[in-house]
Amino acid sequence: MAKKITTKDLIENSLSEFQLFSNMLSKTVHDINNPLAVLIGQLSIVEILKEQDKLTPEKMDKILEKINSSTITFKERLDHLRSFYKIPLNDKDFQTINQVCYSVIYYLDKLAFQNDINISLNVDEELKTEVPSDKLFIVLKSLVQNSIETLINTSKQGGSVYIIVENIENGIKLSVEDTGPGLVCELDMAKDLGYTTMPHPHKGHGLSIASSILEEYSSKLQYSREERTKFWMILPNSK
Repeated sequence: MAKKITTKDLIENSLSEFQLFSNMLSKTVHDINNPLAVLIGQLSIVEILKEQDKLTPEKMDKILEKINSSTITFKERLDHLRSFYKIPLNDKDFQTINQVCYSVIYYLDKLAFQNDINISLNVDEELKTEVPSDKLFIVLKSLVQNSIETLINTSKQGGSVYIIVENIENGIKLSVEDTGPGLVCELDMAKDLGYTTMPHPHKGHGLSIASSILEEYSSKLQYSREERTKFWMILPNSK
């Protein structure tokens, strides 16, 4: 049964967002700690081998190989985090749809992983739109999160979410598709902020938020259901 959203529910929704942010940060710390531990460990081995006069060129080559691999991983994790916070802050150097997509996946990766849900990205090229990165982040995050939550509540075996970006004649087509069952009502009703079919009261804001932002930029949230559930929009190209 549909539930009407109250002020209390909106507060709970904000707490849910804080939980997602906390999950992302905890995953980041874990991902950074692993290569850092390898780096520290290998440097300790070098000191021990030097003290024992056993640091041969062969052993040094193996140690350097591990250090190099861990350094690359460490840098990648830091780059992911750096890109993430620059997107919501609307940094002018981080405005491509590519970057926004990666940041959304980074933000929701732990939630998806915990529920055996795969998120895939297919982007034509590094495209730019008039929609600022912070607002596009909210739109895309709302749609992907909506897909993940739908899969969690309707599937026992995970599922898949697909983000597809295409350069077309009249703009940029951005689609979010999933293997869930689709809407149980008309899209206009689903976009109503006071309507949700999710079992938890703080669910149900994503489509309304995404739709409102898109209307600011003469775009429109659209829906279709064929082999997969599909929400899509035509974004204006950056001038």
